[in-house]
Amino acid sequence: MANSGIVEVACIDDNISIVGGGNSNDTLPQLTNVTMRACNGIIHVIDEVILPADKDCQTFDDLVCSRDDLTQLCLLFTLVKTNPMGEKLLNILSNNATTVFSPNNKGMEALVGGIDLSDIDVIVNVLSYHVVLDEQILEMDVECNEKLEMANGRKTATQCERKYKKLKKIFQVGDGNTGDLPRIIEMDIFTCVGVIHIVNQVILPSDGEATAVPSSHQTGDATGDATSSLTSDGSVLVTSEATIVPTYNLTNTLSVASSVTGT
Repeated sequence: MANSGIVEVACIDDNISIVGGGNSNDTLPQLTNVTMRACNGIIHVIDEVILPADKDCQTFDDLVCSRDDLTQLCLLFTLVKTNPMGEKLLNILSNNATTVFSPNNKGMEALVGGIDLSDIDVIVNVLSYHVVLDEQILEMDVECNEKLEMANGRKTATQCERKYKKLKKIFQVGDGNTGDLPRIIEMDIFTCVGVIHIVNQVILPSDGEATAVPSSHQTGDATGDATSSLTSDGSVLVTSEATIVPTYNLTNTLSVASSVTGT
């Protein structure tokens, strides 16, 4: 293959599979449509991602912590390892098919600057709102206006911006995001079992309550158009200057671990 890895063509029960060294027996990529002609080549459609052998791939946390643009996210995942729910979330990301919308350092500045790093439960819930369980959503699978259920039980929306009918920008938006929305700026970064898309803002949920951001808690986001912070009771606020905005509480929303791991 283009990455110097080797795949195997396997015929199983009248199905043809293209198998990478990292594919298990229950994730064999089967050919579903063959010989689709493009202008400069041929495309074969498969129903799973071809995964390289373990030695050729990185776990989620290894990949995040190896990238210079994700050091703030690496910091938060390092912190949550000490928490049982955080440990379960990391275990899911390392061993289950997932799609993760990972905020880059610029997007994380407001959150890390205003979050209480001693409140691990809050951090876990923030991180879980960036994770889709049991599914690898690739760039080619993106559907505009689709609602995705995240690991904390809340939903985000895929929003698209077009120019002259051509897709220009894709956003993954939480119901608490206002102003500049989380834009997907890099897609299809593969871990051993999942896929990561880089976003330039933190994805924020909201429970619909309205309150003002105290000036002592405000911190700027990636562009300066909106601000976000965590208050002492674990509520996150997002606002632009002199605006009344929704808040949300993240302390009781993580539902992923028991349902996925059976613990």
